[in-house]
Amino acid sequence: MYGPTILMTLLSFQGSRGLTAFPTSGIFSTYWYDILVNDPTQQALRDAIVVCRSSLSVIVCIITAVLSLMLGMAFRERFRGSTALFYLVLLSLMTPGLLLSLGTTLLTSYIGQDVGIYTTALGVQVVCGRCRSGSSSC
Repeated sequence: MYGPTILMTLLSFQGSRGLTAFPTSGIFSTYWYDILVNDPTQQALRDAIVVCRSSLSVIVCIITAVLSLMLGMAFRERFRGSTALFYLVLLSLMTPGLLLSLGTTLLTSYIGQDVGIYTTALGVQVVCGRCRSGSSSC
């Protein structure tokens, strides 16, 4: 099970002409890791991911906290439609994150909006935000 990961890790220490196959060319080189760390394109990508991920996580945290509080208060007593709402919440917890993200992306593009991090990933992360405690596979 861990064989391919270990193999690719060993093969990643080849020189610039190295392939992902044996025999290796050069026994030890950090060429690929140097490119990964020092390339300006990679640095710009890392900066964008950090900024986007941190702002997205703050927004998701606030929305999830508000929705969880509202649902907790709503389910203190039975009301009309509470059973349907309860099963809708359970359905969102049981659906894998990949299917949620694919469906959200398709729906967003179908209605004509731009597909972006705040139109697709935000909704998926809010739905899966309650799954982080290990109770589901989001």
